[in-house]
Formats: sequence, structure tokens, C-alpha cells
Amino acid sequence: VLPVELFFVANLFDIHSVTNTVIVHMWHKRSFFLIREQMCGRESCAQHEGLPISTAETKCKVPIFPRDTEEAFRQQVDAWCHEEYQSENCYDILHAAQQKFLLVTKAFYCVNIAIGFFLVVLLYLTMRSLREVISRPIVQRSTIANIPAGFIVPIIGSLYMAFLLLSKNSIVEHQQYCGWIGKVYLVSAGTFFIAALLSRYIAMASVMNCADKKRKKISVFLFILTMMLAIIIVVSIFVTSVVVLVMFKPESLEDKDLYTNACRLDVRIMNCSNCTKGHEICPQWSKEQVVGILRTNLKMSAISSLIALMYAFSGVGYGFVLRDHISTHQIDYV
Repeated sequence: VLPVELFFVANLFDIHSVTNTVIVHMWHKRSFFLIREQMCGRESCAQHEGLPISTAETKCKVPIFPRDTEEAFRQQVDAWCHEEYQSENCYDILHAAQQKFLLVTKAFYCVNIAIGFFLVVLLYLTMRSLREVISRPIVQRSTIANIPAGFIVPIIGSLYMAFLLLSKNSIVEHQQYCGWIGKVYLVSAGTFFIAALLSRYIAMASVMNCADKKRKKISVFLFILTMMLAIIIVVSIFVTSVVVLVMFKPESLEDKDLYTNACRLDVRIMNCSNCTKGHEICPQWSKEQVVGILRTNLKMSAISSLIALMYAFSGVGYGFVLRDHISTHQIDYV
């Protein structure tokens, strides 16, 4: 539970960095109706006897326009506003509403980060307290019995990252420098699955004679080797993700790759003006927005590999404890 909580807390920092991109591309969608209703301002309307009405479905519901520069975007919004409502305050209404929503999301993230850190500390202290209260042999037997279940977390995490990075809509898939990370995550999931099977056998196998003891020692040895292989795999994923993240610059993304990746990101949102196969053109997505999503995927990859590394080191440690325990186990009857 503790590594999972750490994963969610760490991702809160980065998810907030792409919140603005989500707001820009989802603001005019039906799913954001309630948000617009709360955030958009009201203005008096002559058709309603001068009573203030919400602009959530009118001036505040601005369609998506290319954002090469903020000034160019404002001019397009003003032109749209003048054509639709014979007014020029749509940009001001939109900007005020989106900034208000950004403040709300920032407060939400800050509160969740604080609660997350509190839960991490609480879980850690609870684990330490239980180890002090319960005798060491009981803790060791419980740990050995629960190791297979514990490996479910890195297995599912690795499969999720592989799906995220190898999906046909992933923008990482066509990046030559990190496209292989998803495939390595599949290898990581397989390695942890083999380790889970070995640990399950070790926990269930009894030692009644020398042959049983030898088989169990071999199983523990294979378990340790598997965990060491897992460490090598997740370390390679972490190093690659961090190096690419540090070295990757927005200007390194060519226009062709930019539009291709933008169309992949936009497949469900459907904001792009022309995403026909072979002629992808999507000025609605800026280079900064596409690069931001790409960097978020790489950060999630680095964090996920660190979580898996914690499980791998824990597995190696318990493997050596099991090896020493089995080596000193007495099987002769009196």
C-alpha cells in the first residue's frame, strides 16, 4: 500500500502541470458544462428584462482556436465573439473563468498532496509499530506468505505503463529514443510474475527431508536471481526515462512529428481540423502542449520504475533471509 500511495502523491505534482492543457481542449465540451456554469461570469441580458444570466453556454463557451501566441488567440476569439454576439468581451470572460478554475484545481491538488503525505507517514509508522508489537517469527512468516500478493502491484503497474506507452494513441510510440520502454515494461511484468510464482511455491512447500530442502534452496536461489534481474530491468527503465526527460527539448520535435502526435492525443477529443491519415495537420495543439504530455508520460515511467524497484529490493532482501533460514533448518527427527 505504501508504494502505491507514494506513486499517487508524486503524480499529483506532475498532473497539475498539464491541467491547463486539459482545460484548453475540454473547456467547450459537454462534460465541462457544470464547471463552466460555476466558473463563468454572468451578465445582464435585454431579452431577460436586464436580469443577469450565465454565459456558460454563450460567450464563455469559446470553440478551440490555434494558440500560436496569446495575442493571436485573442484576436480570433474577438472576431468570433463579434460575429456571434456582436460583442468583444468573450476573451475576458473566458480568461477569467479558466483562471478561476485553475486556482480551484491548484487548491485541490495542494490539499490532496498534504493528505497524501500524511497517509504515507501514517502508514510507515503503523508498519513500524506492528513490527515492534508482533514477534519477529510471526512477521517473517506473514511476509513470506504475502510476497506473491505484494507483487501484484508492480505487475499491474508495469502492464499499465506498457499499455500507456505502446497504445496506438500513445505519442511515445513513434519516438525512437524511448519507444522501447513499453516493451521493457512487459518484460518487467513477466519477471515479477515469475518471482510471484516462485515465492508462492516457496511459501507452500514443506521441508520433510533432504530432497525437499535442496529443492527449496534451489527455488530461493532462482527467486533471488529473478529479483536481481528485475532490479536491472527497472533501473534501465528509470535511467532511460530520466535521461530522455532531461535531454528532450521542445525544439527537437519536428512539425511532422508534432502534428502526428497531436492527432494521436486528439483522437477522443476531436478538436483537430484535419487528421486524415498521411496528411495530419492540427494547429489546435501547440508544441508546448504536446511536449508537456510527452514529458508527463516519461515522468510517470520514471516514478513507476522507482516503485517497482522498491519491490525488487524488498524481494531480494527477503530472498536472502529465506536462504539463511533454510540453510539452518533442521530436518532430522529425534
